[in-house]
Amino acid sequence: MLDWNPFPYKGYIDANNHFLNSLLGGFFVRLFNSEAMWVCRLANVLIFPVFYWSVVGFRKFFKEKSSYLLLLVSLTCTVFLLDFFSLARGYGLAWGFLLLALISTANYIENKLFKSLAWAVMSWILCVYANLSLITVSLIGMTLLQVLSIQQRKRGQIILIASSFILLSGAIYYALFLQEIGKLYLGNESDFIATTLHNLSTLLFSIEHLSIDIVVVSVFALVIIKCTKSIYNNRFEIKVNHLFYIFLSLSVLAIFAQNFLLSVNFPEDRSATFLVIFFYGSISFLIDQARFKRISQAISSILFLFFIAQVNLTHTRTYYYEHMDKELISLIPPLTEGIPTSTGGRFWSMDNELIKVEKLPAYTFQLSGFREDTLTDYIIHLPELRPFIEKVYSKIHEDQISGLALYKRKEFLKRRKLYGFGKGVNSKQEYIQLHKEPIVTPCFIRITGNLNELDFYDQMNVVLVAQDSLSGKDYFGKAFSLLERIAADETGNISFDFTYTIKKSPKQTNLKYSFTIKSDCK
Repeated sequence: MLDWNPFPYKGYIDANNHFLNSLLGGFFVRLFNSEAMWVCRLANVLIFPVFYWSVVGFRKFFKEKSSYLLLLVSLTCTVFLLDFFSLARGYGLAWGFLLLALISTANYIENKLFKSLAWAVMSWILCVYANLSLITVSLIGMTLLQVLSIQQRKRGQIILIASSFILLSGAIYYALFLQEIGKLYLGNESDFIATTLHNLSTLLFSIEHLSIDIVVVSVFALVIIKCTKSIYNNRFEIKVNHLFYIFLSLSVLAIFAQNFLLSVNFPEDRSATFLVIFFYGSISFLIDQARFKRISQAISSILFLFFIAQVNLTHTRTYYYEHMDKELISLIPPLTEGIPTSTGGRFWSMDNELIKVEKLPAYTFQLSGFREDTLTDYIIHLPELRPFIEKVYSKIHEDQISGLALYKRKEFLKRRKLYGFGKGVNSKQEYIQLHKEPIVTPCFIRITGNLNELDFYDQMNVVLVAQDSLSGKDYFGKAFSLLERIAADETGNISFDFTYTIKKSPKQTNLKYSFTIKSDCK
């Protein structure tokens, strides 16, 4: 968002670069001149009213009030769905525009007005650029609109929809590019039941049981039968009460087609959330047409009880493992054996926020995923992933939400200064190399300095690259983003002082570590 480069091929090339979220997030960051978490999340928070009122808009299409309340409760009181409206990601935006597209399509089916069609077309396109997982859903929606416009024989409407497919084709091409380079990684290539259905039912109800999957499959079969029969009885005229049936049925068919033809993974959790929306919508209309008041009331009550049991104001249920309480970092002393404490674990985003807000030392938390990575003074990690770690470390704190634990080394390694050097930097060129010397033994490397005239839009990184002197190839690289973890003062100055831990290099190499300041300043 700070880079504000949300366009395909220009920014971060990954399925996790949600274009609309990056565009709006970058806009709000600049509007408020702040990178606070609430600013980065604002776009997804603001889309929730659109989501809510789109659901409310379906009220007029129901025969029974109880069936409409089932739709309202299932879509607005499901914690799994609500979670995404609190995150700085594109999913909340995608669900908001998906519901707006659905209600606009429903209105167009009912009134045939150009205004309804325009809202529907715009929303189908926006939901795709909010999240690429909705490409096939949007294609279904746009094709449905095209069929309806052709039936109306309105040339202007036909041209509008046909030309809009050009915008969708750009997203499709980019998704195929991501598939080619291995960036459409979420999900699994085989087993729809385990990857998609069972995964979603567990996230929705926090219960893993075969009976739930059987109920879901049974309801889906009912939807297929009802959809086919209802459309046939209406002489293939599409009604609003067919809408969720059509999208649920064709979306599942599209998932299997993508998997078979393009080897696209079966989606799981967040990338399959649109199925939850279509499933609940289908149940609501199915019960409404059968006028089963008691059943809709019972299901609404059960779903609301699940909501009460799951809702909280401290963390998301989907990304609970990203939660970090203050103690995980504040219990780490700033110095160990006379120099800044070396820390390991992995990279988070929450640690940056905690460090800035609480004005804690800017620890590096360098990756420590292997058995031999036990040189750092403190490590934050999941206990189950490092069962061997307690041979060298003692656990001093555990986050009760994420399960992340802070470990302290039982015996700190002694520090003995080998050499030091200093260098002034007066440049805004991209790379400024500071030092390059062979290192053949494990060591601590302390990096300290001051940078002036910065703001948080600048990208300043200390980069450490190890090169194999025999082959000339890079062995590994590490980067420490200064302004992500250290807030510049009112004059634009920052001071940094941190420690990298370097483990012993392989015997056949003589590694050269190149320290660089990478600058991308305005």
